[in-house]
Amino acid sequence: MRMFRSLLVLAFGASVGLSGVAAAQGVTTGAITGLVTDESGKPVEGAQIQVENKSNGYKASTLTRDNGRYYIQGLEVGGPYSVQVRRLGFAMVSKDGFNVTLGQATPVDFALKTQVATLAGVEVTATKGAIISPNKTGVGTTISDTAIARLPSINRDFTDFARAAPQVSTTGNGLSGGGVNNRYNLIQIDGANESDLFGLGANGRPGDQAGAKSISLDAVKEYQVLLSPYDVRQGNFSGLLINAVTKSGTNEFHGSVFVYTRDQDLTRKQPFLGAFSRQQYGGTIGGPIIKNKAFFFLSGEWQSEELLSTGPFIGSSDSPVSQAQVDQFNAVLQPLGINGGTGERVNRPNPLTNIFARLDLNFLPKTRVVLRHNYAGADNENFFRDQITSTLPQFPLTSYGFAFTSRKNATVLQAYTTLGNGVLNELNVGYTTVNDKRDPNAKTAAISVQVPRSTGAGFALFQAGGEASSHGNQLDQKTIEIMDNLSFSLGDHNVTVGTKNIIYESANLFANNLFGTWRFNSLDSLRNGQAASYAVSVPTPSGTDGFIRMKTATYSAYAQDQ
Repeated sequence: MRMFRSLLVLAFGASVGLSGVAAAQGVTTGAITGLVTDESGKPVEGAQIQVENKSNGYKASTLTRDNGRYYIQGLEVGGPYSVQVRRLGFAMVSKDGFNVTLGQATPVDFALKTQVATLAGVEVTATKGAIISPNKTGVGTTISDTAIARLPSINRDFTDFARAAPQVSTTGNGLSGGGVNNRYNLIQIDGANESDLFGLGANGRPGDQAGAKSISLDAVKEYQVLLSPYDVRQGNFSGLLINAVTKSGTNEFHGSVFVYTRDQDLTRKQPFLGAFSRQQYGGTIGGPIIKNKAFFFLSGEWQSEELLSTGPFIGSSDSPVSQAQVDQFNAVLQPLGINGGTGERVNRPNPLTNIFARLDLNFLPKTRVVLRHNYAGADNENFFRDQITSTLPQFPLTSYGFAFTSRKNATVLQAYTTLGNGVLNELNVGYTTVNDKRDPNAKTAAISVQVPRSTGAGFALFQAGGEASSHGNQLDQKTIEIMDNLSFSLGDHNVTVGTKNIIYESANLFANNLFGTWRFNSLDSLRNGQAASYAVSVPTPSGTDGFIRMKTATYSAYAQDQ
């Protein structure tokens, strides 16, 4: 009896679709639903419904139930779609021009007329269903491909459009849904997790420390910003869910080329602002491999950005040290085998690369297959100096900077199988790797020396050598996601049962002060080898590489009655 009560509670929680019941489920399709009646308004059972995507020829069909209703799931977002109804004794009716929205069911109802004679022609008028309907539940905002093309985006990042949802705030780091910290958000692309599972970046996405973008803006077809979805397949978040699907090829060839540029002339010029330049360029191409059967879509985007480091530099009015002091510091470092560098401003390039490829196959029996790969690469030069307002301003030389690199590869396989009479199975398998690494400009010990300020009272802190936290800093992540959903009809009910499993591995190296960090109270102390403090990482045991490895797995099962 106790087990029965437990199962009953579990079934009830799953049926209402509570967020977080299962782990990071993804929805990448939409549906078309409706009611078929006769001239007197009575439901028509057994009417044959056929849905066709006019852009790629994909077709799906089902029969109306005893209450006259039908429900066709697993439809690719977009369109246009046509819906056709046939039933013996009634005239065939067709409606065109419907677009399928991500995660929503588009209503298309029919009223059939008894066929007593062959008609020479039928005039059909189609109207779109209202967005406020019983098929739309939960708080959320949908951003279509036309909205993405029209609205401005300074960074060309698809998450910029999340601010179109009134419940989303962009104040602070990342996106906040309903005031919740961004680390409780979930970002998905084609059902694959696009969130920073390890939690390094402030914005909650992989490669954030290098300024990486998840995907090219031109590869996104449509996405939703959801805060309280009722679909049990969308869970494992308590802030907001960004649920995106990508573009695919169609029966016609389409392509685009773009170039965007920004510099300080287009921004503003001030003495305290350094030179700024950014160019973003790329393009897309898609079309048929075999008409109505196989399609491809490719997208590439590259960014070339250069930005000067912030803070004082030799020659600036707020520099706490002089060129003569820099020369003295380098003269003392040279016998130690350390090239300290200069006190000049540092150019900080931030090149980005995003490449996306997708293949759609419609020729398999009752199955539509999607295979796609998403690559994102970023390199960022990190270097900055304290402002003069600091009580002990740090003035690192150019050797103290480091490069941060990030490489992400995400492959997803999706299979949508129609088993007949409204039964649909959705399989989604994803494999993602993220590799982040810091590379210090100097692979030597970090040296800090306190010197008198060149102007005014007080001291400044010279820094040179390898930046302490970058001596050994690397993170490699692997994520495997397997999801399967089976949907079918039982009378007035649309039932979904499914499972989502995530297997995650990480290998993290953080050998802070691997080469040692020395602190000296003056240049004379450095010259004489009289250190004020010294720190070094504890050596790793023999036969180990210093990486901390972690493996986690989340297995979930869920059910939903709509």
